[in-house]
Amino acid sequence: MASLLSDLEKVRELLDKEHGLNAMVIARVFSKDPDKKIYVDDPDEPHGVMTLQKGKPDHCSIYADNEESFLDLVRVLESGKEYQFSGMRDIFIPYLKKEFERTDINPCWFFVLGEEGVKGDVRHEVTSLMEDDIETVAHNWEYFDGAYDHVRDRVINGMSAAIREDGKLIGWDATHFETDKVVMLGFLFVFDEYRRGGYAVSMCVVLTNRILEKGKKPIFYVVKDNEASVKFSQKIGYEIVDSHSWVTGVKK
Repeated sequence: MASLLSDLEKVRELLDKEHGLNAMVIARVFSKDPDKKIYVDDPDEPHGVMTLQKGKPDHCSIYADNEESFLDLVRVLESGKEYQFSGMRDIFIPYLKKEFERTDINPCWFFVLGEEGVKGDVRHEVTSLMEDDIETVAHNWEYFDGAYDHVRDRVINGMSAAIREDGKLIGWDATHFETDKVVMLGFLFVFDEYRRGGYAVSMCVVLTNRILEKGKKPIFYVVKDNEASVKFSQKIGYEIVDSHSWVTGVKK
């Protein structure tokens, strides 16, 4: 029977076995969010861990190295209530469907920088986002309602890239989180009137190199049906290594 986890170090070895693929769970487990709950299948010999954070709906991140441990974890969730699982590896979806109904699945490719490194020319002056840019970035981030607090944290505390023309912000790239081994990129955006000018390449190359200079590996997600972003990611040297999804469903 799953229970609340009191010692975070108990699950570090379990999650580190596949650190990159488990980066979302690692970031949630070791975040400074005081309101999250962390469940473990077995506090002495853990084979699975799940975070639970309040939201609309509540957000979960989960990893287990076997089906039984996975099911033990999701069974602590309240029946009849909706939950969203963020960045869940698709290998777990058949397990989830045993305990959930009316699941809505948003599939993404999981990208990691290839062995040959990042490709592309930096043809523009690339700086970083500033606090005055937070409103603009949050307003144009379509994947997250109520994004201001997260965007503000990443602009102030994370790495970012920005391009301006005559003082006007025309494009940006930033990071969602950082662990001791990887950095998750996101937020890439260029205003319509400036697209196809190589701005995205310049920002991605600069931000990728900043991450590599820290001795960490850059990773990110791309929605599967966004073919333009998938091709762009591969063009600049990133490779698909797994399939993850954002899954919303109602606990049976």
